[in-house]
Amino acid sequence: MCSFHVRQCIHRQYQQRGLTADFPDDTKKFIKECATRIGGLQHIPAGLIDEAVAALQIHLEDSVEQFEVDVVGSIRSVLNVLFCTNMVES
Repeated sequence: MCSFHVRQCIHRQYQQRGLTADFPDDTKKFIKECATRIGGLQHIPAGLIDEAVAALQIHLEDSVEQFEVDVVGSIRSVLNVLFCTNMVES
């Protein structure tokens, strides 16, 4: 998939989960950073995707205390929908 369509899909998933709503600046920055990291996973060699997804999940888990649990949970669900099902099946 091309980067445009991956980012479009991530944005659509973010919209469905309410992650495009108005949040404090630090939360907005975290949400955008996670979208960039999720989108970047498509460039990881196939043999390293599981490791990269696991690292991103750890990053999200470590962020629960700093950001709202709902925000982190929603981002985690986007990651799971896009890369733990679709990319692994490809």
